[in-house]
Amino acid sequence: MTTCWHPDTDIGEVTFCAFDLETTGLSSYSRVLEIGAVRFRSRGEPETFTTLVQPGQPISAGARAVHGIEDNMLDGAPPPQDAVAAFLEFCDSSVLVAHNARFDVAMLSLELTILGMPAPANPVLDSLALSRRAFRHLDNYRLETLARYLQVPADRMHRALPDAQAVRGIIEAALRAGCPREMRTFGELMECTGGALYIQSPLSIGSHAANRFLRTAAVLPALASSSVVHITYMGGSKGTRVRPVRPIRMVERNGVAYLDAICLIDGRRKFFRVDLIGDIH
Repeated sequence: MTTCWHPDTDIGEVTFCAFDLETTGLSSYSRVLEIGAVRFRSRGEPETFTTLVQPGQPISAGARAVHGIEDNMLDGAPPPQDAVAAFLEFCDSSVLVAHNARFDVAMLSLELTILGMPAPANPVLDSLALSRRAFRHLDNYRLETLARYLQVPADRMHRALPDAQAVRGIIEAALRAGCPREMRTFGELMECTGGALYIQSPLSIGSHAANRFLRTAAVLPALASSSVVHITYMGGSKGTRVRPVRPIRMVERNGVAYLDAICLIDGRRKFFRVDLIGDIH
């Protein structure tokens, strides 16, 4: 399939892929555990994609309260590399659309970084930004509110495929109504959504050390829940030593990746160079 996102492309020729991700937690360091997507054009029948994912870490109570997915429901689900690869193949050269797209873009970017997979070039549009301009009189723009207002059939909100179907409904309703104005080209639609986002590594340097660190089994659960891990740190004035730390986030400074964390030895917040971190457990 050829790309269909040149700004002058007629809107009827654009292939969209509305998608949604459910995750193991509510933190930006959670793992993807369900993917749902609907591929469609303004004319023709839609195609759907859905899969659970075995993320390799437990689901938090907060996340379970949102989507209702239990750990035992993931038995037999494909591993992340297989599920994500299948999703990207399904999307192919489509224009991706998500509701509050920054969250889904961040989650997918992190997942691809952990898996060592390249990011796709697909632009991602935000149906939340479009709905705020297209349907100005609503009290809120949560996905379930919009689904009810637009009478989009949905079996169960906060599961990946029903949410993706609701996103498709928003795009189709806005195009059909010509809201907030008639959109004849992809460029006009992109302008109405506030521009496109792009999936990328959360650490722009994409260093081998940073990627290795993120792939370490103990790191992501600790980042997602602020739990304690022990790192062997080869920097600092006292030389190499094992330090118990409570991770906060990953950051980049002047092209170098750091772990921002509370060091439990002295209770101080510190930045540990990732390339100087050895064992992690």
